[in-house]
Amino acid sequence: MARVADFSFIIRDDSADIDRSRNFPFSTENPTDEAQLTFMVRALGNPNYQEPPIKINGIRVEQVRRTSETDRNIWFTQVVNVAAGVLRNGTNTLEVAPAERLVGVTGGPAVDTYELRDVVCHYKKSI
Repeated sequence: MARVADFSFIIRDDSADIDRSRNFPFSTENPTDEAQLTFMVRALGNPNYQEPPIKINGIRVEQVRRTSETDRNIWFTQVVNVAAGVLRNGTNTLEVAPAERLVGVTGGPAVDTYELRDVVCHYKKSI
């Protein structure tokens, strides 16, 4: 059975505000092996908040890494690996949430919001 590379857009150029837990559906066709999730993130820089988890189909695959503490207007590209077996044939769901305040930190809102855009899942598929 032959394999080829493919990709699925999850969020395109329009940024998504992550001000609450959000689910983004996307499709894959006969995924095999590992995959990579690439995305751009902006405005996640406050060190008083945890780096929020990234889940696909309910499985934690990584976390959104903190960006800039000084400039909330710069977009940063991040790449995370997705283990083999996480992606399903057909519909998948990317789950993201705002950053939660660290335990023991007081003051400020309970969550720190940020933005995502250009979210793409790169994967191999069998044909």
